[in-house]
Amino acid sequence: MRRLFAAATASLALACNGAKLNGVSGHLTVAPTMLDFGTTPVLFPVVHALTLNNVGGAPLKLGALHLLTPDGAYTLGAAADQIAAGGSLTVPVAFAPPAEKPYPNAILIDSDDPDHAQVQVPMAGAGSTTAAVAFDAACVDFGRVGEGHTGVKRVRLTSTGTADLAITGVAYDPASAPELGFVGSVKASPAMPAILHAPSGGAPGDAVDLVLRFSPTSKTTTPATGTLLIDTSDPKNQHIKLCVKATVNFAPIAIVGADQMIPLGASVTLDGSNSHDVDGDDPIAFAWTMRSKPVGSKATLVGAGTAKPTLATDLPGAYVLELVVVDSAGLASLLPGHVTITAVPPEHLRVEMIWDQPWPDFDLHLVAPGGAYGSSKDCTYNNPTPSFGTPGDTTQDPEYVDDVLGNSYGPESILYKDPVSGTYALDVNYYSDHGHPGATVNVTVRIYEYGIVVSEFTQALSTAGAVWNVCTIAWPGGGQNSGITAVNTVTGN
Repeated sequence: MRRLFAAATASLALACNGAKLNGVSGHLTVAPTMLDFGTTPVLFPVVHALTLNNVGGAPLKLGALHLLTPDGAYTLGAAADQIAAGGSLTVPVAFAPPAEKPYPNAILIDSDDPDHAQVQVPMAGAGSTTAAVAFDAACVDFGRVGEGHTGVKRVRLTSTGTADLAITGVAYDPASAPELGFVGSVKASPAMPAILHAPSGGAPGDAVDLVLRFSPTSKTTTPATGTLLIDTSDPKNQHIKLCVKATVNFAPIAIVGADQMIPLGASVTLDGSNSHDVDGDDPIAFAWTMRSKPVGSKATLVGAGTAKPTLATDLPGAYVLELVVVDSAGLASLLPGHVTITAVPPEHLRVEMIWDQPWPDFDLHLVAPGGAYGSSKDCTYNNPTPSFGTPGDTTQDPEYVDDVLGNSYGPESILYKDPVSGTYALDVNYYSDHGHPGATVNVTVRIYEYGIVVSEFTQALSTAGAVWNVCTIAWPGGGQNSGITAVNTVTGN
């Protein structure tokens, strides 16, 4: 019995060993079986593809791909370490001969193919003619470039050899100033290699301009330096390094005084004398400009080219002045200085009404807090100076100014020097059409606080006797029109 068991065990072992030897495995084939690169100019890159196929029924493990002879002419692309059953793998092989001579070689491929543990793929190629490059200078100097501006320089590369020239790479060294760059798409080198044809038939070789830029900011270190790296197929200038340098003219800084509120009709002297140039490019020049002023104002700056011009206000509202300074090198400030002068009329609250026809007559109504339309607390044409505040304190009483242009033409205004706190109602009455019944008239009401327009309302009215409830005014407001609430209803129209 023991002998029978031993014999059976031995037979099973032999059967297992036989299965391992004759089982499924990976098998390697290559295409093409030889790589012939022909003749190519020295260092001119030519790329062929080598395809590795696994024709077996199991995954094929690859070892290293290496050259039979390291000669500096051939470069193997990266390859995976395994090919699935029935799969394939493409490996790029580049040939760039270092000199004018033949370069026989072979690729050795190791794998776990049980029949061919190493496959050899012969290669042939030869260097023929030689490219050469000519370039401008060993250093590019932008000189002094203004902050916020861009300086541009060109580097010309010309093909001068017996073979076409390949420009295979253009970049700045990583340690270069970040403000250095390229104009155009050369930065990313999307078309590399760029091919420049060699001189032929008496015609010069091709040339290309690399356009460099320097764009300094306020944070740029000066002097700024860098290195331009250019890779070519010229054996004598395969890796060109050009120094790049520049200095910065930092922009002058415009400084103006604080915003001011002055009485209407007063003059003010502006002050830009604290403006300066950080480089010391003195003296600086001054250029003041009136950017905005109240509609209808004829005010001008006197001495706009000096550090301290003067402004005489003629209408209530905001006058916005801008200052630009220029250093002695001609560079202007990047951020102009701005100052606002507000001409404040005697009245803190002013309501003005105008209309677009000469014949009708309209009356404004400003109703005091707690008052009623048509009462003693209604400031209007027939009640021009009502008492709204403390008896005897006329600053707390509004004043109705009727038909400044005369003959019911308007405008009509209510001037209120020191309004009592509270919420006022503002209304318009179409008093008379003066013989033009039914004609449409556009009425506009503007509300000024401290000389600044904070709200404007327009309404079309066509019937004498109509009343337009314009808005309410909460005093004091929060600036702009935050204290104004539109009502905008019309009765009797």
